[in-house]
Parts: sequence; structure tokens; C-alpha cells
Amino acid sequence: QKQDAATLHANIALQYGKLRLNTLALAGTYRTLTASVGGKPVAATVSAPVADGEGRALVSFTPGLALTAGQELAVSLS
Repeated sequence: QKQDAATLHANIALQYGKLRLNTLALAGTYRTLTASVGGKPVAATVSAPVADGEGRALVSFTPGLALTAGQELAVSLS
């Protein structure tokens, strides 16, 4: 993860196996989101803040995201 004053960039690089991902919780509150796998945009929404008192943004992938070895998910929130 990399963060500056207004933007958070988070990446997940899958080296082995498979990963099904429906949601991803990241610290902070944000209004805009871009997400991509291998440079291609994927459908995602952000809900912030999550009602758990910890100030996290919840990124949801609908209908879910399936990553395989060698793929990288990139998420930018601002």
C-alpha cells in the first residue's frame, strides 16, 4: 500500500494458487475508486466508512473477483 494526503493505492499480487475476492477492507474513508486486474478495469464499489467504528472503506466486487497466479489487483481510492 502507498498513501499520500488524499489517495491510497493498494495492490494484491497473487503468486500461487487462486483467490476469490468479494470484499476488501482498507483503512480510511474515500469517495472515489478505480480497480483493475492486469491493467483492465473491473467493476467495484466503495462504501465508507464501514459501521464498525474503525474508519475503514469497504471495496465490493460484484459478482466477485477470481484471481489466479500471476495476476495483480490494483485499487486506488481518493
